[in-house]
Amino acid sequence: MIKKKFFKQIFNWGVTRINLGRIDPKMLKPIHFLPAAALLGYFISLILTFYIPLFLWLFLGESILLILILLFAFIQSPLKNKSFLVGVLSIITLLTQIIAYGAGLLTGVMKSIFVKKGQWITGFTKKYYK
Repeated sequence: MIKKKFFKQIFNWGVTRINLGRIDPKMLKPIHFLPAAALLGYFISLILTFYIPLFLWLFLGESILLILILLFAFIQSPLKNKSFLVGVLSIITLLTQIIAYGAGLLTGVMKSIFVKKGQWITGFTKKYYK
């Protein structure tokens, strides 16, 4: 399925960004961590909501911000491309990119703790294009 291949590709880009940062620190900038921070922050605030009710407001705020971003993508894409389907697909694509890249970058960071300096960090390797 195309979505699965796309997810794997973007995930591997997140992992690879850590490899690039290990080669040259200038290739790993704070902006590269935004999807990972958004993903991590969203899930942490969701979990904390069950234990500390005050975090419900943080989770709701993050959810509203996410909805507004997706709504902007949904409105902007069909206007530019004159297709309702493009608007729907832009939401799916945007969510996939944020989740896959963020998860890949977090995986790369975690793996970099356990990998020796000269070794590459890998993401999906088996059946990458299947």
